[in-house]
Amino acid sequence: MLENCKALKRDLNVIAMDVLVDTSDEYLDLQREQMTKGMASDGGEIGYYQSKAYQFMKERMNPLAGGTVDLKLTGDFQAELTLRRLTDKKYLVYSQDSKAKSLVKKYGERIYFLNQAWMDEYRANTFHPLFIERCKMVLYGKQ
Repeated sequence: MLENCKALKRDLNVIAMDVLVDTSDEYLDLQREQMTKGMASDGGEIGYYQSKAYQFMKERMNPLAGGTVDLKLTGDFQAELTLRRLTDKKYLVYSQDSKAKSLVKKYGERIYFLNQAWMDEYRANTFHPLFIERCKMVLYGKQ
């Protein structure tokens, strides 16, 4: 049991990142939902439209964003969202869509990653249950 405790302590970051990668579909679904509501990772709105006519059109297409930028017109940008492990402690969220660089230039990196409220939801409903299960597997030797 002591060896299992040491293994758990040693591998905690690896387990956490494995869980994040294994649940990346759920994470990215929440990312898309956050964007659909016009929210950025810092908790603020992604941005505002310069054209009132375009804002009106977008608000009719997606009333959830309340007239703010939702980063969705054709759906390609959000469909191409990807979560990639960089290290055992860092990950990256980005879109492989051709518009990604111009959108980051216009609205900043804050368009990516979950804000605190969405991250809390992800952790409580998705991450924590699987993380605890995996930790128990290491602790009780059921790998």
